[in-house]
Amino acid sequence: MLIETTRLIVRSFETADIPAYTEIVADLDVVRFLGDGQPHSPETAAAYVRDCIAREATNGISRYGVHLKESDQLIGFCGFKEVPGYIDFGWRYDSRYWRKGYGTEAGEAVLRHGLCTLHLTGITATSYEDNVASVRIIEKLGFVLIDRRDLNGRTFLRYELRQGVSHSHTKAELSKFRWTDS
Repeated sequence: MLIETTRLIVRSFETADIPAYTEIVADLDVVRFLGDGQPHSPETAAAYVRDCIAREATNGISRYGVHLKESDQLIGFCGFKEVPGYIDFGWRYDSRYWRKGYGTEAGEAVLRHGLCTLHLTGITATSYEDNVASVRIIEKLGFVLIDRRDLNGRTFLRYELRQGVSHSHTKAELSKFRWTDS
């Protein structure tokens, strides 16, 4: 899978991405809203990338590597994961690239791929309420809040992308992305 946006290339993960991904998830700021909030070991990071590769080979539904177009630097991932009963939409980025609009830019393009190519339905996104930047991206992408609950003393939010709901990304806006499946 390959998608090009104005500043990014979103493509299938490769094993060559493992060292850069390992560095990303070793950052406490990146992982503080994940699981136990602890940095991931190199083995865990490598297993995650390999799992994404295997999932994509099965049916195309996966997390995809997000690279800067100008340097081909892996800055994170964006994509889908099948969970019983729904499709999780998520991302993770190197903290050096936060607050630059990359999350929304990649999210719009990857959602288009999921809706138009993979024909996904039941897409959800989740975040802790105090992860304000992720909540902002989720809402910009047109997800609708469907559940709020306490999880280990923190408020956990679940959003859903619904057909027939007016989303921030119109067909005209989504058509500006050039992408191919490979």
